Amino acid sequence: VGGFECKCPPGFVGPRCEGDINECLSNPCSVPGTQDCVQLVNDYDCNCKPGYMGRHCDAKVNFCANSPCQNGGICTAIQGGHECLCSEGFYGKNCEYSGYACDSNPCQNGGYCRTSEIGDYV
Repeated sequence: VGGFECKCPPGFVGPRCEGDINECLSNPCSVPGTQDCVQLVNDYDCNCKPGYMGRHCDAKVNFCANSPCQNGGICTAIQGGHECLCSEGFYGKNCEYSGYACDSNPCQNGGYCRTSEIGDYV
């Protein structure tokens, strides 16, 4: 009685190709680096956790790759960022300040300032 058959393109199913396959069901995203998988039409998108990147969130971000520590500071990658171990006489998140962190008397109300391991004050 005049039947038909649809040949569906990749990613679609059903008698009339009306169904979109959920690509997230096959777990295409890297487990440790992925926050969630977002289903798109005939595609998917992996939302990466902090510290991960790439199509499948399978590449760890090297926060020290661009050498953020200045003035001879040593960079250590930590979860979601980096820390700098500053050379003697430098301080700040990226060892960008010269002198000593306590020179500016940052502590108030009689607080005592001492330099921390990463070159800042505590």
